[in-house]
Amino acid sequence: MAQSWWRAERRALVAPALLVALAVAQIASWRGFGLSPWKGGGFGMFATNDAGAFRIVRVVEEQSAGDSPVVLPAELDRIRRHARELPREANLRRVADAVRALEPSLGTLRVEVWRTVFDREDLAPHLELVARAEFP
Repeated sequence: MAQSWWRAERRALVAPALLVALAVAQIASWRGFGLSPWKGGGFGMFATNDAGAFRIVRVVEEQSAGDSPVVLPAELDRIRRHARELPREANLRRVADAVRALEPSLGTLRVEVWRTVFDREDLAPHLELVARAEFP
């Protein structure tokens, strides 16, 4: 009798242990890779507006005369969204490579991910850089 109770109690701990492990992994991904709190388990999703509509991916061609923005075509939307939600260097490189595949004549590309942050005093929005990488 006591042995079956012990097994049932241990089984009852499996779900909470998995949720704690998922929360720790999501927090680590947020801190280490800039993962949007709305992805990867989403434990922080209701505490922030740091989601897709409040993040932008910007591609800029660096030129001697000044930077020139590069328009991302709709066919690159999936790659752009992936970089927006998990802006680590490998995903930013995928965006640059995809843009360069469509326009091989482009020079050095800078891929940036920005998020909208609202001021605590007057709620005025401003952009904050999440990630940036340059690809010659």
